Parts: sequence; structure tokens; C-alpha cells
Amino acid sequence: MSINAHKVTLGTGKVVILREPEINDQEIAMQLAAPKGKDSPMLLVTFAQKELMKLLILEIDGKRPSKIELEQMSKLFTLAEYNQLATYLGKMAGGSDGMGESQSELVAFGDK
Repeated sequence: MSINAHKVTLGTGKVVILREPEINDQEIAMQLAAPKGKDSPMLLVTFAQKELMKLLILEIDGKRPSKIELEQMSKLFTLAEYNQLATYLGKMAGGSDGMGESQSELVAFGDK
């Protein structure tokens, strides 16, 4: 069975395969991050992003990382690599690459 995946080549040449994110992935990531985030919105966002990345990584340089390896993200990536991957993940989740920018306009809605 094949799934949609994104092949991301980082600036260092490291190749990461990420599966296509789903709405449930974001919800799961937030649930996993909530206890760690405490009362800090910035911490919650940071931990949620990391949890989402752990859910989506399928392969790094041709090797499937274990759950234990994914818990030790700093052993898998340098800070620069992690930030590049996080930036790409943001584009994937936001749809800015393939879908273009969203547009809005003011419209009348409801009974006239």
C-alpha cells in the first residue's frame, strides 16, 4: 500500500520522508503536548510542533527511526536541520506550497 509522502532534502543533504498530515494528527499532537506545555502558550506550540513531526516522520536517510529515536530528536537532527524541517512542516500544514495563499472578501450572508 502506498501513501502520499513528502521527500524533504535538508541543507545538509539529509533526506527525510514525511507522510501527508491529517487533521487528527494535529489534534493528537496538541493532546500529547498539553501536559508539557503547562501554562505557556509558546511551550505548547513548540511541543505540539515536535509531537506532530514525530507522528509524520517515516524515514531519515533511508532508515525508519524507532519511537525511542524519535523521542531523542536532538540525536537525529542539528538545530538548523530541525528548524528547516519545522519550516517545511508549517508550509505543509498551512497549504502554502501547493494551494497558494488564501483569499478573503467581505460578503453579505443570510436573509435579505
